[in-house]
Amino acid sequence: MTGQIRYTARLTNAVRGGHQLQVTVYAHEDGDLAGQAVVAYPVRTLAGGADQANHDDAITTLANNGWSIASTGWRAVGGFDAPVVEVEPVDWRLIVEDATAAREAAEAQAKKTEAAWRFVVKQAQSPTALGATATAKAARISRERVYQIRDDRR
Repeated sequence: MTGQIRYTARLTNAVRGGHQLQVTVYAHEDGDLAGQAVVAYPVRTLAGGADQANHDDAITTLANNGWSIASTGWRAVGGFDAPVVEVEPVDWRLIVEDATAAREAAEAQAKKTEAAWRFVVKQAQSPTALGATATAKAARISRERVYQIRDDRR
């Protein structure tokens, strides 16, 4: 199983002028996971972008969060805008905690997105808006579901 799964880390641009270190899983036996981010860590960056000093800081960040470098160093890989390095898990407890925190944040964001979507679908039922049929088509749901959302039934 270990030979079929690999993890890579790469520095990506993040908000506020810094970088984010993203660890991604590539699982050959499960195409649904290919390219899926597992965790992301903020990384302090120096002026000039993702240079050697930033890569060194990224390696320290990886080590502090349960990862070790599995390859000889950062290398360019097709399809990526930044060099990547292969990593392997060494402290599963830290990695699972970080992945769980990422999952919880994504679930919280998904709940907010769902609430906003329901609000818009409900508002589209006003007399001056779309109506049930057009709303159902635009939202890719059934008319019955539009009425359920409008009436707060589910």
